[in-house]
Parts: sequence; structure tokens; C-alpha cells
Amino acid sequence: MAETTNGNKLIWWLLGIFSAFILLAVSVVVSKIDKSDVRISSIKENMAAMQESVKQIDELLRITRGEQVDKTVRFSDMSNRLNLSEERLIKVIELTREMNTLINTVAKEQIEFRIRAKILEEQVQTKRR
Repeated sequence: MAETTNGNKLIWWLLGIFSAFILLAVSVVVSKIDKSDVRISSIKENMAAMQESVKQIDELLRITRGEQVDKTVRFSDMSNRLNLSEERLIKVIELTREMNTLINTVAKEQIEFRIRAKILEEQVQTKRR
């Protein structure tokens, strides 16, 4: 009988150790699941915050793109006006040069006319004498 009692004690010890391992394993699994749940919830919170950030960035990009389009249109308009101003300035410069040459030719002709007039006056005066 002594052998069966020792065998029963050994089986109970083994069952106790086995059940302790099973309880330990179950508690570890439950702990892991709980930690995973906490991690998943924190990831969800981070994702929500990131989605909000993405929405804000998207809105800023839309606003910036709109401003860039406005600036591009303004720049294009100013560039066109500048080109028109340059063309007008070139025309004014050409007209000024033409007027300058006309004034110079008129001045030369006037000088030549005065010289001829003086020469004729001198000839007339010499003939009267």
C-alpha cells in the first residue's frame, strides 16, 4: 500500500505542477491579450489623431494651392502688363528717336536756310553798292 500512496502523491504532485503550468500559461495568454488590446486601442487613437492631421494638412494644401493659383494668375497678369509696358516703351523710344532725327534735319535745314539767306542778303547788298 505504501507504493500506491507514494504513487498517488506523485501523481497529485505532478497534477498540481501541471495545473500550475496550465494556470501560468493561461494567465500569460490573458495578459498578452490584455496588452494587445491596450496596444490596439492606443494604435486606434493614434490613427484617429493622424487622420485628423492628414485632414488638416489636406485643407492647408487646398488653401495653399488656391493661393498659388491666385498668385500664378496675378503673376501672369502682371507679366502681361509688363510686356505691354515694355512694348509701349519701345514704341515711345522709337518715336522719340524719329522725332529727334526730324528735329535734327529741320534744325540743319533751318541753319542752311539762314546761311543762304545771309549769303543772298550780302549778294543783294553788294549789288546795290
